[in-house]
Amino acid sequence: MAFKATHVTILVICIGMTLLSETQAGRATSGAKTTLYRYLNSLPKSEPHHICLTGNHASSLMETLVLHEGHNLTDFEMKSTLQPDNKCTVQDYAVGNTLFLVANEIQDRCAARWKAHSSSCDVLVHAQKGSNCDQLWKFRQISNQCDAPLIVLHTSQDLLTCYETKSTEAASRYMNPLVGRCSEVQRSVHLDEDETGVQAVRAFTSAIQQTSELVRTRYAEHVGDDVAKHKHGHKHGLRQLLYKQKSGKGRDLMLELMKHSQNLHHDEGAVHWFYAFRL
Repeated sequence: MAFKATHVTILVICIGMTLLSETQAGRATSGAKTTLYRYLNSLPKSEPHHICLTGNHASSLMETLVLHEGHNLTDFEMKSTLQPDNKCTVQDYAVGNTLFLVANEIQDRCAARWKAHSSSCDVLVHAQKGSNCDQLWKFRQISNQCDAPLIVLHTSQDLLTCYETKSTEAASRYMNPLVGRCSEVQRSVHLDEDETGVQAVRAFTSAIQQTSELVRTRYAEHVGDDVAKHKHGHKHGLRQLLYKQKSGKGRDLMLELMKHSQNLHHDEGAVHWFYAFRL
């Protein structure tokens, strides 16, 4: 009887310690979420950011570190006039002047739409559990704007090794569209070693600070746009503003045609030239 009593006591103590540990970890993560939420809300209207987040842990990461209490991700359909029956749905969420575009997986049939909608992202984040880097590689190949830092949140170092191997092999065959250091991972965080979320939040804020001057310059002529007065609400107004960006010194004609087919803001001159040339 004494042995059973002792066994039960030890079991109760273990359960109590586990619950205490989980509670403390939950509070710590909540603290990191509050820090990030306050930071995002502190960004001025002159500094709108667009953050693309992909990977099989993307939605979970949003719930853990970004979504305010009582808030949820909202489904967002990426429509196209070319194949209207092909439904491509992702999710989004706005905090202050920052819009998150979230996809747990980039499907091949939706790659062109993701390309158009993610072209304005100034921060790229991939949150992945496991070592398969196919989605990470696809993400960076499609959203290949070099001025956007890439953050990888992972549970296995093999994921990064896999990605680096693909990048090196593609470059050796002259099939890597990412020139020089563009394909590099700027920041990586091992999720199992970041139970409090502090490192992940630091990676987010650091990347946002890195692109601060970029977005200020990019949207300087649109600062007067009042996104809050958009007929469909603040988030839609913010999205409309972000899609006005013009990347690079030149224009990617294929990208402009993608935007045109999806009724997104595009370079009308480039599209007009293309159709005039065809005739």
